[in-house]
Amino acid sequence: MGRKTIASLKTIFAAYLRLPKGEGLTFNFNRLSYRKMAAKAFFKTKKYNYIMKLVEKTKSFLKEVYVELKRVSWLSRKDVLRYTMIVLAVSLAVASFLGGLDYIFSEIIKKFVF
Repeated sequence: MGRKTIASLKTIFAAYLRLPKGEGLTFNFNRLSYRKMAAKAFFKTKKYNYIMKLVEKTKSFLKEVYVELKRVSWLSRKDVLRYTMIVLAVSLAVASFLGGLDYIFSEIIKKFVF
């Protein structure tokens, strides 16, 4: 790789990182592979910092959820089954009541309208 190519790569990376003119990159292009150079350039970007902050916030949120779930007083199995049966019974009663009203009003409409 010629010196001209290395100089142009330095210029491209400096423009990508938005470095002021005259301030060069600190790592040596002769020793590093292009993947390592790209990785180093990526770690200096705002996008990387945003991703890392997002990961840290997610970790913190999940830890807080875990701690909060430890504090919850859960119902016993017996209570859960009892409340489930109550909900099902009330739902069935309301459905039957509304179905009956629907049937009665439809019969009244059939007699008087048609």
